Amino acid sequence: MIGTAIVGGGLAGLALAAELAGEGQDVVLFEARERLGGRIRTETDAQTGLALDLGAAWHWPDQPLLRALAARLGLETVAQHDEGGALLLNDAEAGPEPAGTAPVHGGALRLRDGMGAMIAALAGRLGAERLRLGHVLVSVSDTGDHVRLHFADGTEAQARRAVLALPPRLAAQTVAFAPQIDLAPFAAMQTWMASTAKTAMAVPRAPWREAGLSGNSQAGHERAVLGETFDLGLPGGTAPGAIGGFFALDAGTRAAFSAGLPMLVASQMAQLFGAELAAAEPLIADWAAEPFTCAAADLSDPALRRSAPPAALRRALWQGRLYFAGSETAQRDPGHMEGALESAERVLRQLGRPPGALSLGAEPGLAGFAGWLEAREEGAFGSYRHHLNQRLARQQPAMATRYAALDSVEEVLGEALSVFAALRFAPGELGADGGRAETVRRAGGMAKSFLSRHMGGILAFNRSSCALRNFPEEHELPADYVQAILADVSRAGGGFLAELDGLLAARAAAH
Repeated sequence: MIGTAIVGGGLAGLALAAELAGEGQDVVLFEARERLGGRIRTETDAQTGLALDLGAAWHWPDQPLLRALAARLGLETVAQHDEGGALLLNDAEAGPEPAGTAPVHGGALRLRDGMGAMIAALAGRLGAERLRLGHVLVSVSDTGDHVRLHFADGTEAQARRAVLALPPRLAAQTVAFAPQIDLAPFAAMQTWMASTAKTAMAVPRAPWREAGLSGNSQAGHERAVLGETFDLGLPGGTAPGAIGGFFALDAGTRAAFSAGLPMLVASQMAQLFGAELAAAEPLIADWAAEPFTCAAADLSDPALRRSAPPAALRRALWQGRLYFAGSETAQRDPGHMEGALESAERVLRQLGRPPGALSLGAEPGLAGFAGWLEAREEGAFGSYRHHLNQRLARQQPAMATRYAALDSVEEVLGEALSVFAALRFAPGELGADGGRAETVRRAGGMAKSFLSRHMGGILAFNRSSCALRNFPEEHELPADYVQAILADVSRAGGGFLAELDGLLAARAAAH
């Protein structure tokens, strides 16, 4: 019997597994591919030694989780090269035009040795004995005290709990759940990067840098193969060089012309940056052709957009035996690698909460919920201070208040749903939509009042904290920072109410 089975060897699953293994817990990670990394894929060019990221590559200064993890793993971060002129290619025949010198990547950062170095470091901490590659999950079933996982090759695993760290839409399409769960929120969540394709090539020297260009370009004409390009080389100097780009061609066109894509890529790169790029050999990663990334619905919905996930993707199911992780389930930075790490942190918190730890009110219905909220207030503030101190101790002061506040709020709201699942209501109290709507409205008012007091306590604490004087942005929170925190809390509250309505509807139907 495995303690924790994690399905999905991308950044979220690996980070979570490595953390649990480091604590001495019994954990096994199952990955469908024969490699780790998920949407992270790094290839090293044999001639130049440059690491070329064909999947996720960038993070930003206001994303502290990835920066902190890179530092703990001893991985060097470099700035995305953005210096020099950009180009615009709106006419296939006339060639590129200057498009200014303003940076376009917003201070983006990369790892010197590619994101694959982080995947390798995490896998090393996890250990080969805890890895199972080539395991395609087809079903998960709840037995009442553990879960069974069935894989396409006929193997089965039993675990006290399971974490599915794979794109929600893919899980909805390919995994059967028994008992069934509502997969509509999963199927609605777009998989980030799923319909895209990326290319990268290394060259002995970077002629664009020699010409004072940044490597950034945009193409707008209808025959463009690449929609944008960017420099993938290291800071300083012009040799060796590396250039990358995202395809403008849709997934169907890429599939139809797959054999000729390398030549077409090299041709556009040469048109932009010099004839010597015509002889380069581009690497191509078409994520739409990856069955363990791209669901069928992602191909019919290719326009990329980030949105906060529904609460259902962030809740534990089956009495704490089934959890979901991955970048699409993140409240902060969904679609980014930072979001993947945020989801891993959330699951760690959920796994660390002992079962049966809730103190339910003795009174029935909403009176019981009010009593529980009152009793939970001190613990919620303690949770905030715990998360704040953790971030400061890990030298992650950037937006520490925002992250710690949301962490504490999500803990309380997650527990609140469990409280409602256990509360006793009078016969017929939830039998009609009107009655249920009134219950949700009153519960929302109680939760809003609780959260208002909680946030007031947080702001007062920060202003009076001597320790936070070393972090001015966290000590005296600027108005726009406070508004961002309140917006986070409001979104979490809205997700709670939507989930509560669904829970009460299911409960009424069952009776």
